[in-house]
Amino acid sequence: MLAQKKSNVSASRNSDNAAHCALQAGIELQLQFFDEPSRGRFKVTVIGYVEGKSLLITAPTMDGRVMLLREGQQFIVRLLSGKQIIGFDSEVTKVYNNPFPYVHLKPPREIQQQVVRNAYRVSLNLIATVYAVERDEESSELNKPSCTFAAKLSNMSTTGCQFKVLKKLPETNKEVILSTKVTLVEQSRMLQLNAIIRSYRNLEINNKKWHVYGVEFVEVNDNTRLLLNCFVYEKLVQELFKD
Repeated sequence: MLAQKKSNVSASRNSDNAAHCALQAGIELQLQFFDEPSRGRFKVTVIGYVEGKSLLITAPTMDGRVMLLREGQQFIVRLLSGKQIIGFDSEVTKVYNNPFPYVHLKPPREIQQQVVRNAYRVSLNLIATVYAVERDEESSELNKPSCTFAAKLSNMSTTGCQFKVLKKLPETNKEVILSTKVTLVEQSRMLQLNAIIRSYRNLEINNKKWHVYGVEFVEVNDNTRLLLNCFVYEKLVQELFKD
């Protein structure tokens, strides 16, 4: 069901108690048709959960229309709870249209959990702008950017990222400001982060010489940290749940 695809997660199986803690009203779930996985994955919301009896969810939709489900139809259900990916098999027991479309699913008999480590890293292919900056020796504040580089982000975690540029950053440069546009819950947002360079190497791809930098994020304010964590979590879920 939830194959362990990445080295930064560990899987375990647990009883219904874990599901009872995670399946609270308002939690978003991801449904995938068991016999037709190619149909994609659909977001639904938990309405209620009665342990051992029923899991109530909103009806899934596609292109703004409620999907027609039948009793006995089987799904793979997944959700993110804290730092755990939870998955289980279920099936439709009842479908109702009044007072609004909602569905009863069989409660999970067995769940699989994948615990994600703090420094999990997700693969990316994002265009970014990197500003080379230095700190003022007297005030310790960042000076205005001395130069700007077009970069490609190859991976990111909640603590740092890796990017590559065609032109090498100045040797004296130890810090950068990284700016990129990310998509979160189908909305575009600008993410700007201060970072310290921690590693450097050369890489040749298709006869092009790239300069690859690994950086650690610093001085991240609460709003930016929230956006960063949500973005990485969303990418992590997509990465773990892909076929």
